[in-house]
Amino acid sequence: MTNAYLVFGVVAFIIIYWPYRFFLRPIVNLFRKQTALQRIIREGAPVEGEIVESLYVGELLSNGTQRTRIKVAFQNFVGTRVEEEFRFFDTLPQQKRYELGKAIQLRMGDKPVAGKKVAMVGGYNKVNFKLVAIYLSLFTLMAYCLYAFIAWPIWQKGGQNLETTLIFLNNGKLVFPVLLAASIGLFNFFFFHLLDYATGKSLKPIEFIYHGKQAQATVTRYEKTGVRVNKNPQVKFSIVFTTDQGQRIKTSIKQVVDELAIGRIHEMTHFNVLYLPDRPTKVQRTEEIHKVVKWDSYKIVPQATLFIISVIILHLVSLGI
Repeated sequence: MTNAYLVFGVVAFIIIYWPYRFFLRPIVNLFRKQTALQRIIREGAPVEGEIVESLYVGELLSNGTQRTRIKVAFQNFVGTRVEEEFRFFDTLPQQKRYELGKAIQLRMGDKPVAGKKVAMVGGYNKVNFKLVAIYLSLFTLMAYCLYAFIAWPIWQKGGQNLETTLIFLNNGKLVFPVLLAASIGLFNFFFFHLLDYATGKSLKPIEFIYHGKQAQATVTRYEKTGVRVNKNPQVKFSIVFTTDQGQRIKTSIKQVVDELAIGRIHEMTHFNVLYLPDRPTKVQRTEEIHKVVKWDSYKIVPQATLFIISVIILHLVSLGI
């Protein structure tokens, strides 16, 4: 009966997890984000930033607001000048409050909100209740469909009794493909987490942005790791640099190098890096910080694969009903 319990657990997980993942989790995150931003603005350390990029996107909306995107330079917790991008709706665009070169008041907090530990003073993150209503409606629809077409038929097939339901799920023609698909899904999930570690992404870039100090590192050696990302080789660079405390640090960083640029790799003799003062061997190239954040979007792959496998499992179960 162990296999039956495993199949039952897999199906129950799918029925519960995906409605939550798609529709309830975004709602929870909306309210968490609002609360966290308010806390940063209320309790965060004050810091003055300078607008280094400013762009008003599109035309004025009917309510007088305009979509705005700015990049702000400021000093992080250890005094390093870093940059962050903000996207929002300017309620008074005619006043040109966010033009290039203007100062802007910020607050920095310890906990990240939507990938940032900084918030604009005067900014207000309003929860879109229309969006919440849409998510709740879709959650209800998906939950009902899973109940009506998967959960209830299984329960009926088992005579509305747990023991007979488990006997039904212990069907050899059902157990093997379901557990095989579930195993593939788990392997896929852990594989991408292992890839995170192998490619040097175990530390989040946000730690370097807000707690990193800048230094110039000298490359002493480089070698290919054997890992490829989008057909481009990953290279391990051995580097040495001196901290602001005078400590000489030897460490390494991994970077994906364009296949066409691999022949000029010998020209990479110096890197500007950010290091963590309490862990100086942990470094990240300054130029790669924001690229890493965007590159991490590949993490959608294991989620998408897991969803496809979940659909396959539900299809297999429905065929057995």
